Amino acid sequence: MGIIGGYYKKLYRVLELPLDFFRSLPSLLLIPLSVLFFGIGPLASFSVISFSVFVYVFINSAYGIKYNKASFSEIGKLYKIDKIREFWLILLPSILPNIFAGIKMGFSIAFIVTIGSEMLIGHSGLGGRIIDSYMIFNTKEVFSIIIIVGMFGYFGNKILNVLEKKFIHWKGY
Repeated sequence: MGIIGGYYKKLYRVLELPLDFFRSLPSLLLIPLSVLFFGIGPLASFSVISFSVFVYVFINSAYGIKYNKASFSEIGKLYKIDKIREFWLILLPSILPNIFAGIKMGFSIAFIVTIGSEMLIGHSGLGGRIIDSYMIFNTKEVFSIIIIVGMFGYFGNKILNVLEKKFIHWKGY
């Protein structure tokens, strides 16, 4: 979606304002709206998480295309490559770092919104456990869960770094 948005300037101009607006909002602010539309439950959390991740991946992918398209189009013309091969062989590899940056930011945002929505919407998952433990003043469990959440986030980012090195090996990471 972001690739298409970056490729077509008119589409990008139409979507730029709403995307920048929602990127500026803390994602957890969307939870009350989501609960109004989808009720209390996993669908409300999933919709906020999905939308939050979409914004970051879209913007980074669109920026990658928008700022690389002209220079890499010249390379395609120089080597007399058709538009489809130009996209797959030149443009897509050039924007992979932007896409991965969006995915990595999206992962962090998704993780934060997941825990936050579990704390606000329902008492399930690690966020729910934190609230339950907090309500009964179980400090040990609150800190234990916070450490577990931090470890999940840390190892999730490490996995994304390994994938980034595998798929974008030419960047010298």
